[in-house]
Amino acid sequence: MGMQESFAATDHQPLQRCYIRLMISSQSLDFLKKLLDTPGPSGFEAAPAKVWREQAKKFAKVSGDVAGNSLAEVNGGGNPTIMLAGHIDER
Repeated sequence: MGMQESFAATDHQPLQRCYIRLMISSQSLDFLKKLLDTPGPSGFEAAPAKVWREQAKKFAKVSGDVAGNSLAEVNGGGNPTIMLAGHIDER
């Protein structure tokens, strides 16, 4: 079933789920589920960070530092430069 087909009137799932299917690929949804299912309490974020890095390696240059931070660079020479930052622990 294609992403557009999931919005058909014969789809008996809640409307919200249909919208999500239109916005996110099945591969991205699988990644999100895997990331959210990987335990990562504060101070023990190595496991979800590894899941994130493996996914990011598919489209970016991935690196890390001694503090355990994960970095992904996409089109590093591009202009403008944009940085997105976030936390991966369960807080």
